[in-house]
Parts: sequence; structure tokens; C-alpha cells
Amino acid sequence: MMISSAAASGGGNSTREKTGDIQIHYGLIASGNQVIKNATLRDRLNDSLGGNVLCIEMEAAGLMDDFPCIVIRGICDYADSSKNDEWQEYAAATAAAYAKYFLEWLQPIAVHKEAPMKDVILNRVYDNLAKVTSILEREEDLKILEWLTPIEYGPQQNDIVQKRQPGTGQWLLNSSEYYGWLQNRKQILFCPGIPGAGKTFLTSIVVDHLLQSFGNTSAAGIAYIYFNFKNEQTIHNILASLLKQLARRQYSLPTAVKELHERYKGNKTWPPTNDIAKALQSVAAMYSRVFIVVDALDECQGSDYCRNNFLSVLFCLYTECGINIFATSRHIQEIIEQFKLYGCTTLEIRAHDEDLRAYLDSQIEQSRREILRRNREAIKTTIIDVVDGMFLLARLHFQAVENKTSSAKLNQALKAFVVGEAGEAGETAYNLAYGEVMRRIDGQNSDFKRLAHQTLSWIVCAERPLTKLELQHALAVEPEVDRDRPELDEDNLPEINDMVSVCAGLVTIDEESNIVRLIHYTTQEYFHQTRKEWIRDAQAYITKVCVTYLSFKTLNTRSVAQSSVLYYYASTNWGHHARKSSTDGTQLIVSDLLKSETKVSVSKSVFRPGRRISNNRFRPRSTPARPPTQTTGMHLAAHFGLREPIQLLVREGAELDAEDEDGYTPLSRAAITGHTNVAEFLVGEGANLEAEGNIYGQTPLLLAAISGHAAVVELLVREGANLKAKDIEGHMPLSLAARHGHMAIVELLNKALDSRIE
Repeated sequence: MMISSAAASGGGNSTREKTGDIQIHYGLIASGNQVIKNATLRDRLNDSLGGNVLCIEMEAAGLMDDFPCIVIRGICDYADSSKNDEWQEYAAATAAAYAKYFLEWLQPIAVHKEAPMKDVILNRVYDNLAKVTSILEREEDLKILEWLTPIEYGPQQNDIVQKRQPGTGQWLLNSSEYYGWLQNRKQILFCPGIPGAGKTFLTSIVVDHLLQSFGNTSAAGIAYIYFNFKNEQTIHNILASLLKQLARRQYSLPTAVKELHERYKGNKTWPPTNDIAKALQSVAAMYSRVFIVVDALDECQGSDYCRNNFLSVLFCLYTECGINIFATSRHIQEIIEQFKLYGCTTLEIRAHDEDLRAYLDSQIEQSRREILRRNREAIKTTIIDVVDGMFLLARLHFQAVENKTSSAKLNQALKAFVVGEAGEAGETAYNLAYGEVMRRIDGQNSDFKRLAHQTLSWIVCAERPLTKLELQHALAVEPEVDRDRPELDEDNLPEINDMVSVCAGLVTIDEESNIVRLIHYTTQEYFHQTRKEWIRDAQAYITKVCVTYLSFKTLNTRSVAQSSVLYYYASTNWGHHARKSSTDGTQLIVSDLLKSETKVSVSKSVFRPGRRISNNRFRPRSTPARPPTQTTGMHLAAHFGLREPIQLLVREGAELDAEDEDGYTPLSRAAITGHTNVAEFLVGEGANLEAEGNIYGQTPLLLAAISGHAAVVELLVREGANLKAKDIEGHMPLSLAARHGHMAIVELLNKALDSRIE
């Protein structure tokens, strides 16, 4: 707020006539650390702040951050090139007069209730000193938190916030459900929504609001998780991340975390899930309020009971520590029922019309196309009517009309939109929208179309998310051209902007993490459910690229190979893509790799040298020296489950029970990875069922029991494997299966033991 008075100069007699008028102007007062003497810069600042800036002053904001006060300033110029000191004294006197007038209205009793300034300053000094001390002590603490898990969700939060349309989502923050959740302890707000309704953006709004409301107090703990079906999010990493986030908000590292580190770091092992859960409960109890925000619970992997285990810990925190939980999910009945058991408040998430209008208005303005501006209301009205709460569908529909060259073509496109509804009809709407996008992609020139298909092939089928640089290198490989080249031609790297633009809006880049990804998980579902033949071709293409990359002669030495951008991905995943490809075109190139000692040597990092399957991971042991051994194509084929290539190798005389550097035979490798079809073939060819692999002397049956592969265990039992075989620590298959929690295998082995006794 700015208060101004008017003063007018009289005629030639130089007398002043005071007026009693006072004008009050409401708006923003910009505060900076430099004098503004440029009208262009002044106007640019005003525009960036919404055109509501009344004046610009220096230093007050910095003072208010550290000192509880009200600032009264006099304004004496227009912040342009005509700036001078002529009116400074008048402005200062005016400010002083209003300050005096303001103070006259203060009641003495109100002043006495305020803390003395010396106490305020001293408390601030002590508080800052505590923070500095904490920072000095936390260098080692942060290393412990990094040991817990390297996973960070902050970059993802920042990336979502930057892409979010300003002003959207206010309906959620203003809702009675959210207000009640925020104000009261021990509350659950469960927000289910249809695909593409904007659940993740709304989650980011909640996280942002919590950080703004409670970010400066150590009395409130805030932690959040963004689930993504493409990321490897184990129960250990999920809980460890929550623990890391809550512990980080303390001035010193909580004792529970230090004890975890002391107990397991020395043994080079990781804390089990139960111990992390206990530490999490201990740290949560340190706060008066705890908020845990979880996005896309439906994308938490159901395998290994990850989601159920996570919810079990989360609800235990709710029951024991009174935390507040905010969670979003698709309409998955199993998840809905679990939340109902705890009497949660439910708020359906759908894209609201005001948010859709704001988004479409922004897109139309950014396009700078007059045809879109002229048809603004028709575009907004039509799209909002047909998307029925699906934010993503609005985005896809706008992309379908943004490049139309005439009003007739634009109106024709608007009429063609299909109403999207929740459930099966909604999925149909997505499929039609994605189908239209693919038709736009296929309508590009041949080079752009090829780049788009290759880019999508990698992003849709990659075993893990790829960075921009990894994807560039992958797209630079041309299997037919590069087969005989000594190295990758880096002049063939495509431009990042081209990779994104040719995919017609299906691809985006997380700027914080540099990961290239699809815009939404429904895009992934579209390709896997409706374009299965395209997926098979994509797998074949990626196999050829990976194998070609590993064939570059410059990768023949381990040090050069490991410094290559795509080396680790190609060496650890080429076989997974080969297994999923049913085309004959990959067989020759895969066979060539498996028969080449040089290429096998470059590819064997998949086994991660030094890693052992044991009962006490990474525990150092003194073991007898083993004779030199070498990884062969048989070992790689068994690891990846490539039955046809391994059959070919056996027919050509490959050694059936050869041991690799870790002491494993091909059958042992198949037992570890659970590829029953390969194990079945090797056993049928006479592979040794009792080969003692690795430094622990573990047979294939022991390895399958540890790894939890029931089908392989059943096969080996049926073929007569020794049920009482022992490793060098004296453990048998039954005890190892029980120790690792594989109860189906325990039951299977018990039955087998009983039948053999009979």
C-alpha cells in the first residue's frame, strides 16, 4: 500500500497552497538491492509482476526478512533517466510525518506486550548461530543420509512446479476437505482420479503449499514420494527416502538414524525394512505435525508386495504417530478399500473448468497465432466440453488444432473430438487421441518420421529411463552403417530439440534430472496395449543398436568402455531387449556377439564383478584361490534367458559347465535370474546339477532358493537335485528359502523332502 498527498504550487507569488486530500493506492512495492534509473527496466519489472507495481525501493525486503517491522518509505522519483535528488528531502519528511501519525494510533498497552528489541535481536542471533552450528555438523550427517538412499524427489518437485500453469489448483487448496486436513492432526485425505486428471500437478501444489506454510519451522515434518512405474522404487528406497526427508529437517541428525548407520555400515550391509520402519516412526515422533504426501500410488509396483508393505508402514505411522497423509491414485479398488479402513476423507480429482481455461488461454497466447486468438472461445469451449475432467486429453486436443492453417480446418478438427469419460470410454478417447498424434508423426517427412519412431522406441521400451545424452548416443548408432566402424560417429548425434519436437508432444524432458520421458503413463499403456507389433519391432531395433555399440573397437578395453556414454546401459540390457524381440533379424547379430571373446568380455559388466549371492551380503571372507576362469557367451545367454542362441552354442560345441570369473556355470546363471526355459534346456543336455558356484559353494538349487525362483526350484527338484546340498556355511536350500522369506519355495521343498523320505 502507498499513501500519497497532493501539493500544488501557486502562481507567480511562489506561495504553496496545501490540500487536505489523501489518496491510498493498493498494489505491490518492489524491493531490490540497486537503484533503478532506467524506464525500460522499470516497465519490464512491472510487467513481470503482473503490472501492479506502484513503486520500487531499496533494501526494505532484506530488512523485513531478519527484523520484525513495518516499513514506511517516501517515494521521490519515477525510476527513469530523469532521476535526481530534488524531491528526496520532501519524500523523507512525508514518510516521517506518516510514521509519527501511525505511532499516535498505537495503544501503549500493545507496545508493552511486545518483546523488547534487545531480546528479539539476541534470539535471532542465537537462532542463526544454532543453524550455523547445525550446518557445520551436518556435513557428516548428510553423508549418512546419502548412505540411506541416493534418491531425491526435490528435483522432480521443482520440475513439475516449473511446468505447472500459474494459478491452477486453487480449488483444491480452497476446499473444505483440504482445509480440514491441513488444520487437524491425524488426518487422511485420499484423492482418486481418472487418468490424466492432473493428479501429479495437484500433488506438487500441495507439497508447495506445505513447504510455504511450514517450511521455516522444525516443528513440522514434511516428506513426499512421486511414484513412477518406470523407476525402480523398492520398499527399501521408498521408506529410506521418507526417513531421509524427515531427518533432514532436524538441526542435528536423529539418534535413530545414527544407530542405523553404526549398526550396518561397518558390516557393509543395508538395514532391513523393519529397522528402517522403526527409525521412521522414531523420527516422526519428534515432530508436533508430520505431513506425508504420496502421488500415484497405483504406480507403486505390486510385485514383491511393495505397495502393500508401503501402505502398512504408512498406516502404522498414522496410527502410532498421528501423521497426516495426502495420497492420489487411479480408481484401483484394492487401494480404495485399504484407505476406507482408516476412515479417510475422499476428494475426487478432476480437471476443473477454470484450470482448463487458464491452461488453454496460456497456450493460445504462447502460440502467437492470430487464427487461434480469433477462435479462442470456440477452442476453449469445445475442448472443455469434450475432455470431461481429463487434463491430459485437453493438452492432446489442443496440440491437434494448434497448427491448423484456416478456420475451416480448425473447426473441422474441433468437431472430430470424441467425448472422453472415466473408465472404458475414457481409455477409448485416449487411444483415439494418441492415434491421431501418431498419424501426425507419420505425416512428417521421412527423416523426422524415422527420428520420431526411434526416439519413441527407446523411451517406451528402455529398461530404465535414459538421460538426454544417453538417448542422443543411442539415436546416433546406425546398425547397418556402423557395423564395421571403430567408434561412434559423434557428428551423427541428433539435436535435443528435434528429438522432442518430432514426437508431437508425446515426449518431455525433466530439466532437473535430464531424463527424457513420455508425457504420461497412459502413453506407455497405449503403445503396449494397442501397438504390440510396433513394440516387437522396437525391441529388435534397440537390440541391434546395443549390440552394435558394444562392437565398436574402441570399447575393447574396460577403461574406455566404462567411460562411454551408452556402455553401461547397452552391456546390462541388450539381452533383455533380444529376449523380447521375436524377429529373426536380431539372431545373427546376437549370435555374432556371443561367439566373440572380445565382445563377451566388453559385455560382461552385467554380472557386476565383486557381487556375490550370499547369506550375509558383502561380508569379507578368506577363501581358497580359484583357477582362472572366463565368462563365455553361454553365461551371457543363460543370464538373459536367450534359449535359441544357447541351443545354437551347444550344438556348435560350447562347454556346458564352463565357469565364469565368479565361479558360476550357465545353469547357475539361469537359476539366479529365473529363466526356467534355459535351465530346462541345459538340464536336458546334461548340465551338472551339483556344480558348486561362487566362493560359497552354492549349487543351482541353492541359488534358485535364495533368489526366489520357484519354477526353477521345481524343475531342479524334479530332475533329482540334492535337496540337502550345503554351502560352505552349512546352509541347505530349505533354510535359505525360509531365511529370505520365499514361503512358496519352502512349501515346495518340504513336500519334496517328505516324498523322498517315503
